[in-house]
Amino acid sequence: MLEVMTAIGICTQAIKGVERLVNRGAELEQCVGHLTRWFEASSDIAERQKEEKNPPLWKKLTFQGSIESEALNMVVVKKRLQEQEKQLREIICYRYGIDTYREMMQLRRELKAKRDKQMYAARRRRDTFLSFLIGGAVLGIGIVIISAIVSVVL
Repeated sequence: MLEVMTAIGICTQAIKGVERLVNRGAELEQCVGHLTRWFEASSDIAERQKEEKNPPLWKKLTFQGSIESEALNMVVVKKRLQEQEKQLREIICYRYGIDTYREMMQLRRELKAKRDKQMYAARRRRDTFLSFLIGGAVLGIGIVIISAIVSVVL
């Protein structure tokens, strides 16, 4: 999964690529690569923002940065994606028709559901495993420290 700022850069470049191709009279098939990159990067951003709302334990323990800057970044990225999606919708509807856009959005929803089940579920399992691993290590260290204190006192 990409970092948010990297992903937003990919989204911007993909939109520019679609605009360039459409302005040259390209067919939808020629835009697929750019559209794919945009949708993948925007999906990564959405998933990253979902994770930031409820981060795993290991991220909570190693959190760095201010809450204000994180909130500002989330809002800026969300607005940027909304603008880009609107721009993409206008390009596709103008050049290829509203039915093409609707069909694409329906397929997007179906593929997103499938992707969530596969790729992001694996990431969540890994984050959960890391949380348990760190929690177990902290618990083990705590028990050792308490045992040492008790043995010194007695």
